[in-house]
Parts: sequence; C-alpha cells; structure tokens
Amino acid sequence: MREGNDAMKLDMGLAWNDAVAKLAANKEVVAVVAGVFFFLPYFALMLFLPAEMAALQSGSAQPEPEKLMEILKDFYLSYWWVFILIAVAQGIGTLGLMALLSDKSRPTLGQALAAGAKMFVPFFAAQLLIGFGLGLLVILPIALGAASGSVALAVILGLIAVVIAVYLYVKFSLTAPAFAIERTMNPIHALRSSWQATKGNSLMIFLFYLLLIIAYVVVSSVISMIFGLIFALMGTDVAMVGNGFVSSVMNAVYATIMAAIMVAIYLQLTGGSKEEVSETFE
Repeated sequence: MREGNDAMKLDMGLAWNDAVAKLAANKEVVAVVAGVFFFLPYFALMLFLPAEMAALQSGSAQPEPEKLMEILKDFYLSYWWVFILIAVAQGIGTLGLMALLSDKSRPTLGQALAAGAKMFVPFFAAQLLIGFGLGLLVILPIALGAASGSVALAVILGLIAVVIAVYLYVKFSLTAPAFAIERTMNPIHALRSSWQATKGNSLMIFLFYLLLIIAYVVVSSVISMIFGLIFALMGTDVAMVGNGFVSSVMNAVYATIMAAIMVAIYLQLTGGSKEEVSETFE
C-alpha cells in the first residue's frame, strides 16, 4: 500500500468502470453472495414485518402516535435478534464479496466467505466505534445548546455537528474494504487505513456517494411504483410478497454495487492497478 496519497486524486469514472468490470467478470459468484447474504435476509424481513406489525396493532387500523411508538418499541425489543442476524449475514457477505473482488490470488467462494466471517468481529468493533463516535458528536452539541436555553444555538450546533459527522463518515467509509483487502484483524488499523486512503478526496467521495444514492432512490422509486401498481391489482397477499420481493432485489443490487464501488475506490486511492480487473473465481 502507498504510505501517502497526496498526489492521488479520485477518478469517479474510473472507479465506476472498474467496479462494473469486476462485477461483470465475477457475475456468477457475485449473484450467489448477493442472493444469499443480501436478498434472502431482507426478503424474509419484508415478509415478516407486515404480519407482525399487524398482530401488534391488534385490530387498531390507525393507532395514536403514542400507541404507535409503544408498538414499535415492543416490536424492536422482541425481535432485536432478527436484526442482529441480518446485520451479521450482510456484514459477512459484504466482507466476503469485497475479498472476492479484490484478491488477485483467486480465492474460492468458500475461502472468501470464511475470511469474511473471520474478519466480522473486528469489523463489527470498528462499526461500533464509528457509530458511538458519530452519535456522541451529534447528540452532545444539541444537548449543550438545549441546556443553554437557546433553541437557535442548539440548532446551529446541531447543524455543525451533522456536517462534521458526514465528513467523518466519509473518512471512515472505506473501513470495510480496508479489512477485506489488507486482511487485517485490527479495527484501529482499518480505521486508520480508511482515513489515509480518503486523504484529499473526501469531497469527491462524498459527491460520488451522493450521486449513487440519488440514482438509487430515483430508480428504486420508479420501479417500486410500477410494480406496486401491478401487484395491487392482484390482491393484498400478492402485493405484500411482490413488493417485498422488488424491495429486496433493489436492496441486494445496491449493496452489491456499493461494495464493488468501495473496493474500486480503495484500490485506486492506495495505488491499486487502474487496469486491474478480477477474473472469474473458481
């Protein structure tokens, strides 16, 4: 890895083309990982949530806001383990997919997923550090402003904190590829690697992410609206399954593309070959 990347500037077009090429060259294994670790858990959740929420509401079609908050609280307290399992599956899948797309030693799918499972605990620790830090950064300034009795001060401090939090999110956004590519088991090392890789490119990376998110929202909204209208004509049960299926497919596609994009960005900013395109793995 390059020790410094002062002269390395992100080329968004190159990163996109590299990500697409990596996905195309490994489409079979990518489809397996996306299907098992991104699509299926989300689809199961989409089918599970409506029935459970309906049961919790116990016949109340339009509960009061306080009642709805209580329902949601009870739901998450009862089924927190479901969300943990989904997070674990998607975390392992993401790390395994990144390893597949970046490792020139051509690991098998099983080897890459085993590596992802091995790195998940330190990866989860890094995510906890990021989440805890960003949470404090946003909450403390707002609390201080509120304690001062000035609503305006609380709003100003809150906006400043959000801007800083977004900046730090971008700086640490390459933590996952740092784990997968460097095969480190040290959360601090992965966080430091992400910070160094994004040096001088934070704004470009933020704009890249923003463009991808906007594109995803627009495309997924249009697709969901079209299929939603079609499914609605087929009855409530078909609509529930169909809409859940479409949402799950869109989630899997987005997660897969983002994983490939982050790998491409990390390789580009740390001196990875611009022409490097992974060949199909075994």
